[in-house]
Formats: sequence, structure tokens, C-alpha cells
Amino acid sequence: MTMWRLALPCLLLAACGEREGASEASTIAEAQVAASVVALSATEAAAMREAPEPPTFIDVRTPEEWAEGHVEGARLMPLADFDPAALDGENVVLYCRSGRRSAEAATMLAEHRGESVAHMDGGFIAWADAGYPTVTPEG
Repeated sequence: MTMWRLALPCLLLAACGEREGASEASTIAEAQVAASVVALSATEAAAMREAPEPPTFIDVRTPEEWAEGHVEGARLMPLADFDPAALDGENVVLYCRSGRRSAEAATMLAEHRGESVAHMDGGFIAWADAGYPTVTPEG
């Protein structure tokens, strides 16, 4: 999480002033929300599993998608039922199939927490393609 807190001011500075005519306050507020979602590659997410306090991987796909295969050790919390408050106090990396839904969930969680939240860009597809541990149905 320290990495995200260090990156946040840089991202905010880069995002400020991008749109002419926008009020400074709205531009900063939008930059804060965008900057509070950190997109990790599958490699970066896998490396975080080796940290002394590794994050919990949260899969926001449907139960049907989960049953087809998921990141080893992950928990299921479908986007349709996503409750940011249920993750209070947890260090998490969110993921879905490709990264779109997990980015949406990460935005919700970042807004709830008021701090940076990570999601895996490329999602389960990128994770599985990279050969990282998955749980798949027996058969």
C-alpha cells in the first residue's frame, strides 16, 4: 500500500489541468478518484502474493465464471453484490475476467475507503495466460 500512497501525489499532479475550462476543484476531485485505482499487471499482482502481508484476491465475476476457474486462494464477491464495506480493513487486489469489472469495483472501494485500491488489469485471462496458480474444475 505504501507504493500507492507514494504514487498518488504524482498521478494527481499529472492529471491536474488536463481539461481546459473545467473548474480546478472538479478536475482535482476527478483525478483523485482516477488516481485511487491502481492497475496492476498479472506479474505485479503475483509478486504481491510473496509480500510479508500478501493481499487477498477478490474475484468480482459471476459464480458461473468462478466455477470455471479462479486465482488460487481468491474469494468470490460478484460485482452485482459488491459491498465495499465488507472489505473494510483488508488489503485486497480485485480481479475479473479482463479488468473492466474489477476497475469498477476498485473505484467503488476506493471511494468508500478514501485511499488507493488495486485491481488486476487483464484479469483472470492475463493471470492464467502467465501460468500463475489457478483452481480449475476437475474433469
